[in-house]
Amino acid sequence: MPTRYTLRNRKWSQLQDDIFICRDLDRGIPETIPQPDGLWTLRCLVAGPSLNAAVGAELSEVRHTESARQAFLQRLELKLGKPYIWGADGPESYDCSGFAQYALSGLGLDPPGDQTAHELFSHFGASGRGRKLEQGQAADLGDLAFFGTESRIHHVGICVDATQMIEAGGGDETTRTEEVALQQGAKVRYWPINRRSSLHAVIRPHGMPWHDAPVPAAGPAAILPDVSLSPGQLAELRRDLEALGAFRAIIDAAAAKHGTGTALIAGLGSRESAWGRSLKPTGPEGTGDFMARNPRGDRTGGLPPDGRGFGRGLLQIDWDWHPFARASGWEDPAANIHYGTALLAENLARIRADFPGMDDFAATAAALAAYNAGYEGVRKLLPAAAEVIDGITTGRNYSRDVLGRAAWFRSNGLA
Repeated sequence: MPTRYTLRNRKWSQLQDDIFICRDLDRGIPETIPQPDGLWTLRCLVAGPSLNAAVGAELSEVRHTESARQAFLQRLELKLGKPYIWGADGPESYDCSGFAQYALSGLGLDPPGDQTAHELFSHFGASGRGRKLEQGQAADLGDLAFFGTESRIHHVGICVDATQMIEAGGGDETTRTEEVALQQGAKVRYWPINRRSSLHAVIRPHGMPWHDAPVPAAGPAAILPDVSLSPGQLAELRRDLEALGAFRAIIDAAAAKHGTGTALIAGLGSRESAWGRSLKPTGPEGTGDFMARNPRGDRTGGLPPDGRGFGRGLLQIDWDWHPFARASGWEDPAANIHYGTALLAENLARIRADFPGMDDFAATAAALAAYNAGYEGVRKLLPAAAEVIDGITTGRNYSRDVLGRAAWFRSNGLA
C-alpha cells in the first residue's frame, strides 16, 4: 500500500526542500496546496507502506538546514567519477545529455524520453521552457551550457557557477565500454566552462526554485492575486502584456464566447508563444516547436512539409493533430485565437462530463494539460492532482505555469 505524508504551514522557501526530499523517495509524488493564510501544504505520496517510514518521519521533522541549491548540487556530485559511456543515461554511467536529464529530473524539469544535447537545446530554447543568458551575464547553478553551433549542438554540461560545470565528458562515439572510458579518462567530472572553445549558449531552465518564484495552483474561480515573480519573469510578462494589446479585442471576444475568462487565454498565449514574440518569424504568422518527430501519416519527414515548426500561430495549434493548422488561415489572429480558445473550452466540457464531481480548479488545470498533451493521456490520469497530470506535459509544469501567468494578467486588469 502507498503511504502519504502531509506537511502543513510551510513557507514557499521551506517547501522547495520538502519537494526535493519527496521526489527522492520511492517514486515520490509531491502535491502542493496553497493555504488561505499564504502558507502551503505539501502532500507526498510514496509507493511503499513502510519502506520509507524513517525518511518520511525525517521529512516531517526536517528543519531545512540545506537549501534547494545545496540539495541539487549534492545530486550532481553524487555521480562524480561515474564513467562516460556513449548513449548511457544512468544510473552507473552517462553520456552528456543523459547526465543532464538525470540532473534535471530531480526538479521535474527533464523532458520525456531520451534526449540528445541538441534536442535539449531545442527544448529549453523554446517558449516558456528556458531563457538564454545575455553575453556577460554570469552563469549560475543549474544553468545549461551548450557547445557547438545553432544547427548542431554536440555537448551539454550543468553549470555550478560562472566558471565551473559538472559534465559527463572526455569521451565520444567510440566510448562504449567502461574499459575504453577508463583509458580515455571519460567520466562525470568538474570542468571549466571555458576549457571548451565551442560554447554556443547558456540557457537557464524555467522552474529552478532558486531563480523562479512559485506558481500557485489556482483556477479561474480562485486565481491568487498576490503572485510573487522574479524581476526577469515580471519583465517578460510585461512584454507579453504589451504584445497581446494588439489582439485584446479578439481575446475578449473569444473568452466571452467560450466562457474561459480573458486572463486565462492571456496566460495560455503567454506560455505558448509570448503572444508571438518567440515565434519564427515573430508575430501571428510565425511558427514554433521545431523539434523533429517521427513520421506520422502523410508526413514523412521530421518536420511539416513546409519545413516550419509544428506549432502554428499565436496559440500554437499543432500541425500533426489539427487540420486547422495544416490549412491556410491559421495565420489570422482572430481565427487562431478563437480556435485555440474553443479547443480549451471543449477540453473543459469533456472533463466536466467525464468527472462531474471535479472542482473548478482541478478541471481547469486538467483542461490546460490536455491542450498541451492531448485529452486521452490526461483522462487516464484523472482525478489525480495537477502536479501529477503535469508530469506528461511540456516542462512538467504546463497547467500550473499557465495559471500562474493568468493570475498575473488578472492582477494587471484582465478579467
